[in-house]
Amino acid sequence: MKSETINIFNQLYKWSGRQDENFTTEAFIYVLLHLQQVDPEAAAVLLHQLTDSKVLLDKEQIEFVEIKTQSTTEQGRPDIEIRFHNILIFIEVKINSDFEETQISRYRSELNKSGISNNLLITVTKYAYPFYQKNAAEQPDINIRWHQIADWLKDLRPVYQTSTFLITQFVNFLIKRGIAMEKVSWELSNGISSFQSLLTMINEALTAQKIPIYRASAAWEWYGFYIEDKKLFVGIYLNKPTLVTINTEVPLKQGTDTPISIGKVENGRWQNDLDLESEENYFFARTKASQVECLESFLQNSVNFAKTLI
Repeated sequence: MKSETINIFNQLYKWSGRQDENFTTEAFIYVLLHLQQVDPEAAAVLLHQLTDSKVLLDKEQIEFVEIKTQSTTEQGRPDIEIRFHNILIFIEVKINSDFEETQISRYRSELNKSGISNNLLITVTKYAYPFYQKNAAEQPDINIRWHQIADWLKDLRPVYQTSTFLITQFVNFLIKRGIAMEKVSWELSNGISSFQSLLTMINEALTAQKIPIYRASAAWEWYGFYIEDKKLFVGIYLNKPTLVTINTEVPLKQGTDTPISIGKVENGRWQNDLDLESEENYFFARTKASQVECLESFLQNSVNFAKTLI
């Protein structure tokens, strides 16, 4: 399959072993520290949201906030500690694991011993915190869900593109890991129906052009067909659903002088896209018969050219 857009957090996560929560916590703090240093106003907004509007700092004050992970205390090691003058915040992060039996009350005790009256105990969880199952001593001040953090990050308006890039990468990491999710909108029903119709059209176009289908293929990232004895793939990558993509699945011939007149070659693989939204194709404005003809022409030309490269 074609390699997906590189996500730095996804790539690093592969080396995290079983440290799922620790890795996600450190990645989140990396984003927060970056904003603190580069986009302090955005960092101040995010801290305001994390504390349920209880902490309001300006961009000058945010520079002096101390943020660190895995602080050692007599009562354990909260995942995140945030300090600023007379403010102390402990944040405990969970994804799939549960809280230890007295974990919250122990951290509460540590906060009370600090002598800092403006203190908060926050939990960040994938699922809703089971308040009804816990006694009063095991209740955090605030419970935040990971999907809320993803939404807050997406709504930020940082000044610098590096911040926007980093936020997008982290949010996409959360979504790919199933920790956060996208909103389901009213287009769902029609969208799924149209998606299924497009796959059926691709199948029919391949059959009409006598292009042999090796087998259908589906995963979280794509739907489509292996063709030509699995030397090629044609289908839709879900991160770019308005492109019908065909790409090579085997190495290109060595020393070929064939000019790339169709598609492009990247990282040793050839790929060609049919952009369904482009004004050149007007795919969605066509009749059904015309859409099939468009797909047939695209597939036939692409397959014929790909055969010269493999």
